[in-house]
Amino acid sequence: MIPAPLDGAVGHIGCGPLWDCESCALPWPCPTYREAGSTAQRLGGLVYMAHRALRDLRHLPPIEVVRRFLFPMELSDDQARTITLNLLRSRTPVPDPPRTSHVPMRPLWQCSACRESWPCEPGRRAIVHAFDGDRSSLLLHLGAMLAHAGDQLYQIGQRPSPDDLDRRFLAWARTEPEPAES
Repeated sequence: MIPAPLDGAVGHIGCGPLWDCESCALPWPCPTYREAGSTAQRLGGLVYMAHRALRDLRHLPPIEVVRRFLFPMELSDDQARTITLNLLRSRTPVPDPPRTSHVPMRPLWQCSACRESWPCEPGRRAIVHAFDGDRSSLLLHLGAMLAHAGDQLYQIGQRPSPDDLDRRFLAWARTEPEPAES
């Protein structure tokens, strides 16, 4: 997905329903992603969000969107163009949240088990557990889910405010207590 020398863990992204790495086909998070430093892992999250943003920001030039989201990378024009083309050609869907019985019913974004607004309390606990104390990745994942939910809710005629969506998807995770050190 990302040309050398920007590889690292950036191209090692998992996606549902099988959650195998797109680059090496091993169960995700694959060894390459796990061994990469947190910088490479964060860049992987930014690449994922750039991929989603290309769909949502169609009114902007695609290379401008990629440069905007991949701001930590110093991209040459050729690299930005290559990344943009790779992302536009990719058909990877937004991944589903971790599998529990408390998953969203799309496009309503209500819990399939308890019919509360998703993420419901049991869904939140499952998501926090799935990310095992990695707050940055948790927030990146929830941010992607927020964007996807906002898009789908808008398409079915619901108009939640940005503040409501932030409280529903992100505010609770930002204030979630850190796991105790063993």
